[in-house]
Amino acid sequence: AACVVGANRYGKSCVRLLKVIKGDPQHSIVNYTVQVLLEGDFVESFTHADNSKVVPTDTTKNTIYCIAKKDFSSPEEYALLLGSHFLDMYPQVKKVIIDVTETLWKRMVVNGKEHDFSFEKPGGEERRVHLEKTRTSTILRGGIANYIVLKTTDSGFQNFHQCRYTVLPEMTDRILATNVTSFWEYNQIEGVDFTAIYHGVKRIITEKFATEYSKSVQATLWMIAASSIAEFTHVEKIKFSLPNLHHWEIDTSRFGLPNDHDIFVAVDEPHGLIEAEVTRANAKL
Repeated sequence: AACVVGANRYGKSCVRLLKVIKGDPQHSIVNYTVQVLLEGDFVESFTHADNSKVVPTDTTKNTIYCIAKKDFSSPEEYALLLGSHFLDMYPQVKKVIIDVTETLWKRMVVNGKEHDFSFEKPGGEERRVHLEKTRTSTILRGGIANYIVLKTTDSGFQNFHQCRYTVLPEMTDRILATNVTSFWEYNQIEGVDFTAIYHGVKRIITEKFATEYSKSVQATLWMIAASSIAEFTHVEKIKFSLPNLHHWEIDTSRFGLPNDHDIFVAVDEPHGLIEAEVTRANAKL
């Protein structure tokens, strides 16, 4: 039976983009998830397997990163720049459909002052409690979860074990981001200001993450956990689960653009996962 190709489009979806604008001293970040779909003279790619007019979706992905090198102050401006590029560059493209979703971040506040390069996601943090109780025993834990933090510098990873499967380069300056989950176990339940401890542990997480150079996620976990136990005598042990939410740099020099170490792809999976429980040295539990 005779048939024809109807409405069609193609492109790249779920492109994760993080741009770091490096001021002096403050850094700012732009975090978008981008979809670009193209419509135009592409019927023969279906009917005759003719790819001569097809802009590869990998090219579309690279374009999303390269156009982000330009100056813009809103996702609307960025979308307009991107749309104009595809129409100007490819005569076979008749229409561009672009969706941009912005992930919002706010600056961490450390000692009453906004931090220059450390950020947290607003609104997602959860306070949690876990209780196990019998007639003769009580185990009570407080916790924090879904506290997502990121800093654009002051983190590295070096001197790690290497073998023939190791290709990760050593780094002295990288983005560090994680989604903090922590539970701490109380050594008594009477006369304890649980809310003050919750806010205190969060304050320590924020301060240590933002102000201490991170040699590894493990080292940062230890600093936070040891400081929490030292400050709060009613905390007997504390456990952290910290995924290492990777941000891989896009080398824009491959496309004839300066590489300012400012364009990154944010990767949720796979990710590193670092977990540890730190216990008071004379723990009774």
